[in-house]
Amino acid sequence: FVALAWKEIQLHEVNLLIAAILFALHLGTLPARLIVSNPNLRTALEMYWALWLLMPLFIGSAAVAEERKLGTLEAQLCLPVSRSAQFSFKFFIGLVLSLLLGAAIPSLIEHTRYFGIKEYFNYWIFACAAAVYFISFYASTLARSTLQAIGMAIGIPVTVWSVLFAVVTLFFEPDN
Repeated sequence: FVALAWKEIQLHEVNLLIAAILFALHLGTLPARLIVSNPNLRTALEMYWALWLLMPLFIGSAAVAEERKLGTLEAQLCLPVSRSAQFSFKFFIGLVLSLLLGAAIPSLIEHTRYFGIKEYFNYWIFACAAAVYFISFYASTLARSTLQAIGMAIGIPVTVWSVLFAVVTLFFEPDN
């Protein structure tokens, strides 16, 4: 299991590099907020934390698709661990990384868990990061590369939402 965990961490090395760069840039926005007087730029700097929600998208999209592209997914089947255990391990390592990088890090940097929504669910960023990860992991199982998985992870929810919106407005539109 240690070897599987290390292999998963190695698979996400690029994502961890992106997170390190994002972390450095986010720390740079904190003092910049105090210096900037333009309200539009200040708002953009205050919303920088939202970029962290891309990390679950990247992590989930790379989980299965990258190994499929590299041809290492089939080689894992000879390990002395069942296929379902390997898949579960892959899923949960990605989920932990997604929650850590997509929700916990921005919470720690911003020193709050509200992110502008104090009246509602305090930990909504964790639920959002988990939902983005689930969708992108599913897309990763369908795709053969990370870019295809990212496209599917964005396209599938947009398509489903559009269809649901069309059905609701078509059939449940109130009569005037």
